[in-house]
Amino acid sequence: MRDADDRRTARRALVVIGLVLATLLVLAFVRATSRILIWTVVAAFFAVALKPLVDLVQRRLIRRRALATLVVFTITFVVLAALAALIVVPLIDDLVRFTERAPELLREARAGRARWAG
Repeated sequence: MRDADDRRTARRALVVIGLVLATLLVLAFVRATSRILIWTVVAAFFAVALKPLVDLVQRRLIRRRALATLVVFTITFVVLAALAALIVVPLIDDLVRFTERAPELLREARAGRARWAG
């Protein structure tokens, strides 16, 4: 009877180890493919959002769809980069100014002389 219990215990241990390893493999697979999935969703969003504009450019300006798609995507990314630059550059300037004034602001706050500045 003892030998059968030992075999059953060993089998259960192997099943648990196998399930843990399988779970780790699945988690590693999901983690490895999450970037691909995110980029696929982003690409699908851009494809759906820009399709009407690509159709318009194809009908009016450029007959080849691949070239029309390239033109629309290039213009779109240039516009998005310009908008990001308009937002990021002032944000970085403000962050640099804040980090330069942080020690002074902290001293004033500890001394009870903190003031609201715009």
